[in-house]
Amino acid sequence: MGSATSKNTVKLNKHDTTLIEMKTKTRQLKSFNRNLDEKISAQNRTIKALAAEGKQSSAINALKYKKTLEAAKAKSESSLFNLKELIDSVELAQLEAEIFKSLEKGSQTLQEIQKEMPIDKVERLMDDIANGVAQQKDISFLLGENSLDDESLLEELEALESEILQELKTKFPDTPANDKVSAIETPTHVSSNEQELDLPDVPTTNFTNKIPNSQEAQLEPALSN
Repeated sequence: MGSATSKNTVKLNKHDTTLIEMKTKTRQLKSFNRNLDEKISAQNRTIKALAAEGKQSSAINALKYKKTLEAAKAKSESSLFNLKELIDSVELAQLEAEIFKSLEKGSQTLQEIQKEMPIDKVERLMDDIANGVAQQKDISFLLGENSLDDESLLEELEALESEILQELKTKFPDTPANDKVSAIETPTHVSSNEQELDLPDVPTTNFTNKIPNSQEAQLEPALSN
């Protein structure tokens, strides 16, 4: 039991002790003010009763005592206000002191980390990275350039020309096989069937003279349309 209690004990510094004392005084002042309020209320009832009984002298004395209680209440309220304000200031100062300590520790930690990576070392590292990236780009470019040599391009071009010639032979069988230029151009060769195509002559006789007059009269509306 004793060891468990000692582990849960919180060590207080003098600032914490002072703050606890002020908060204790605050609670005491609040209790004192509540008692004064009760006494002032009771004194009001006494003053009204004495005035109702016509005891003017006693009523005046009771009224004086009430004024004394009210003055004590005003002083107590002022002390309570000042004490609360002081407590808030102390707590804020403690918080700011803790923040300052945290900032100080953080600054020390940052300096220790920065010592592990000095500026010149970082600059060398970034230069090495930039050189490595540039070298890798050059390697990739060279590998890509070697993969597209002239020989492979010529082979691909010859394959395309052969394919074009084959298509033209299929469409135009009379195209010479060894004439690549004329094969790729639009052929002007005309087959013998097209040359020997015989079309009928256009008639020159006026056929209207051979139509009877009665039939010619019937055809005139149709011809006019």
